[in-house]
Amino acid sequence: MNATRLCMLGLMAGTLVGLGGGCYTAPFKPPQGVIFTQVKAPLMVNQKHTPVAQTSGSASSSSFHLWYVDLAWDDCSIDKAAKAGGITNVQYADYEFFSVLGVYTRMTVTAYGDKAAVKPAE
Repeated sequence: MNATRLCMLGLMAGTLVGLGGGCYTAPFKPPQGVIFTQVKAPLMVNQKHTPVAQTSGSASSSSFHLWYVDLAWDDCSIDKAAKAGGITNVQYADYEFFSVLGVYTRMTVTAYGDKAAVKPAE
């Protein structure tokens, strides 16, 4: 194999490895420790104008990463967390990020807000 072909193959392999990480599309990126990470923080903050909510609901998503194999499942959206708690008006949300060795991760979103008022039957 001549030097030009070897150089082109190396360049293509490097590009593929660089692109293999995927895109992180969440509005935040939690800090990640090497061995263990557990972080809990607000997703939405408006503390001066937000009343303390009485109702909450949570939704989680997990992922498994080993070499170049990534498996992720479930939905941790604010919408799913609100539906789980029966919330119709989301006032604020928190997230919790858990990771072990960067191989297993779990993201949990908790939404806080008001339930729909149920009218008594007449």
